[in-house]
Amino acid sequence: MFHWTGILPTATNTWLDVIFMLMGICIMGFGGGMYNAAGVGSGPRDGFMLSIADKLGAPIGRVRIITECSVLVLGLIIGGPVFIFTFVFTFIQSPIFQATYLKLGDFVLKIEYNQNENRKKKHLS
Repeated sequence: MFHWTGILPTATNTWLDVIFMLMGICIMGFGGGMYNAAGVGSGPRDGFMLSIADKLGAPIGRVRIITECSVLVLGLIIGGPVFIFTFVFTFIQSPIFQATYLKLGDFVLKIEYNQNENRKKKHLS
């Protein structure tokens, strides 16, 4: 659909393409961390990764890198396409995901705490 509508730029094999790829990877890391921090549900890989990180007490970014690398290797074994940005995605997106998830998770908890305190005050008055 994106190619048909012409919304996305076509690849030119220049340094500009690298910038677009890196920007996309950063946006995905931020978006994934934001979506998961909001607590509205995780996808299968995110749910698995967050559960393992919680059970092991390991950093989310590290568990995410291991999870993404495992999926990457499995894809490679079954004949999927792997390029340099497949690896770059794993090692850039995971720390951005972790940082966003932790920062926005704290922010969401503060908002929920304040809302609960306000409800308690209204209930007591």
